[in-house]
Amino acid sequence: MREQSLDTIAQFMQQKAGIRFTASKTYMIEARLEAVIKRFGFADIDTLAIRLPQASGEVQQALVDALTTNESFFFFAIRSLLRHLNRFCCRRLLAALRMRAAPFGFGVLQRRRARNPIA
Repeated sequence: MREQSLDTIAQFMQQKAGIRFTASKTYMIEARLEAVIKRFGFADIDTLAIRLPQASGEVQQALVDALTTNESFFFFAIRSLLRHLNRFCCRRLLAALRMRAAPFGFGVLQRRRARNPIA
């Protein structure tokens, strides 16, 4: 997220909800606005910030709702952990399992064809 986008969103939230956001809240803003971006079809947060002043009331309300909902540290930490595992560990593990499982799958296929040559 660019600094200009953060400023636009922070000013908007100051006007609409009286909440001040600083640069230290960038991660929280990005995490909470992911659903809004996907729901309304924006390319990224910067695009949302550019179009925010002209956006419909529904988009603006969704942004306010997303940024004013309380989130406990427990759920915040779990979400961060799961994202990290998904990005790094799971992909590598799945790739390793696919490489190791491929010969077994091939052998099973060869045995099936040997028993039933039509298949």
